[in-house]
Amino acid sequence: MPQNANYPKLEPVNNILVCLDLTAIDNFLISYAAFMAKTLPARKVTFFHVIQAYDLPDRANRSFPDIETDLNAIIRDEIHKSVDSHFEEKCHWHIDTQVGYEDAAREIIEYIQANNIDLTIIGQKYGEDRQARYSHKIAAEAASDLLFVPQYAKKTIEPVMCAIDFSSQSVRAFERALDLSRTWGVKMSCYFVCDPTRAYFPASTARSSSHYQQQAQKAYEKFLNDYDLSPEELPCRIEAGQRRCV
Repeated sequence: MPQNANYPKLEPVNNILVCLDLTAIDNFLISYAAFMAKTLPARKVTFFHVIQAYDLPDRANRSFPDIETDLNAIIRDEIHKSVDSHFEEKCHWHIDTQVGYEDAAREIIEYIQANNIDLTIIGQKYGEDRQARYSHKIAAEAASDLLFVPQYAKKTIEPVMCAIDFSSQSVRAFERALDLSRTWGVKMSCYFVCDPTRAYFPASTARSSSHYQQQAQKAYEKFLNDYDLSPEELPCRIEAGQRRCV
């Protein structure tokens, strides 16, 4: 993909936040963070854990005067051991812990805002461990790019896929994906799921679905034109579904 005047050069990803919860997935996140820090490359990585206030004894209880301080020290020491065994990159890294008096998601969102985080890495668990208690809120409110990393994720960056819907909200995601694909020299494609039932109520036929897909293809070509690109250079998979999935 040749460079052109319409191609947006975004701010580099210098500051990475890795959210840890002291479960088995942490080791995979730390290892993946090392890979991303080297690939981007990043200047700083913060490993962050939120201690839930309801897990602490009553502060008024004199039997536990320094429990919060001691717990912070223990958690930092455990995280440090894991980081030392996985993280060998030259960029600066450090560990930070905080007590969450509301919930972990709120503390993470505020930390991202206060520390100018460029990329937040969050573990994506499977099965009964995947409760999504915090990730939805973080995805909706965080002022940084997000990377959800499943356990056992392969350390690879090709190809890059970007889900789009041609809205103004999806423009930045597209531009970030385009920037990364060019920086890394890897292939990129887009994906759009259209909902023909919204345009052809009360019934959707095969013909109407095909028509809607054709309209989406034209919209995609117009979208790419703003970046001096063509569908041949950057293909998009367009599907008709019962609901929009981007």
